[in-house]
Amino acid sequence: MSKPTPAIELEVPYIYEADAIMPRGRKSRHVYLQGGSPLRVSIPSITPQDAPCALVISEVKFRQDGAEVVMDTNQKRLLAFNEQLWLPAVTHHDIHTDRALTLVDLQKRLTDGAYPWRAQHSIPIDAVREIVASKEGDRIAEIFEQASRYAVIDGVLFTTCEEPCFEIDTLGLGHNHGATVLSVRMSYNPNLNRSRYFRADQRAEAIAAAERIALGRGDTQSVPVIPYGNIEVLLPEWVRRHPEIDGPEGDPFIQRVQSIAASAPDADTAALGVLVALADVVDGPDVSLGI
Repeated sequence: MSKPTPAIELEVPYIYEADAIMPRGRKSRHVYLQGGSPLRVSIPSITPQDAPCALVISEVKFRQDGAEVVMDTNQKRLLAFNEQLWLPAVTHHDIHTDRALTLVDLQKRLTDGAYPWRAQHSIPIDAVREIVASKEGDRIAEIFEQASRYAVIDGVLFTTCEEPCFEIDTLGLGHNHGATVLSVRMSYNPNLNRSRYFRADQRAEAIAAAERIALGRGDTQSVPVIPYGNIEVLLPEWVRRHPEIDGPEGDPFIQRVQSIAASAPDADTAALGVLVALADVVDGPDVSLGI
């Protein structure tokens, strides 16, 4: 391991929720209070020698360019450090574009938390007569926990991430009404069953399974399956997911719809089957649609 580099210190003003009595009031009300001195938050600075590249993911995104829909592909390096994977931190520049997150952005993100509008409605602590209940401790702990997910590696701000995997999605009612697609995902979708997921080193198996599913539900136009994105494994020891064990069970209704689409002879029949399934959910299994 190389010589450690000094951590980067950020001063983070903060706002917290409280119930307080105002100077002319008798009953408490909910307020957003401005904290006292800014918090000093340390962001580790790491050399590239201490954070080797474990995986490279290629992502596919679609954007509107005039009257045309353009497909962009970009690569992201996932680095390994402190028993976690890290990827470059980004912020949404607009609906189609991300830009690198800066330390100034991070400072504001830590201050604002999940509710950026709180700062506009916050008041100084000396504007209240008495604090009845306070969540200051919770807010401070939340800021430090959120900050622990960031590090500067070789001059670039990174954030922790989950291990990528391949996900099989089925869209529409089958028989080319929608499509069967294979994508790269950074986390499990709890609505899908674990059988729809494959490890980063199982690209061939994922493609074969996606094609079986596509043909089984009549999505002939989806075959051959061309994955939307790819995962290049540089350090095999960092492929640790086991979807068959740690993957989700999936939503029962979604799985029922998938089964209907796969067994129906055409999309129209599948649509009727989905209506019956939906009626079972809304009104119970004894409902009659009169068809």
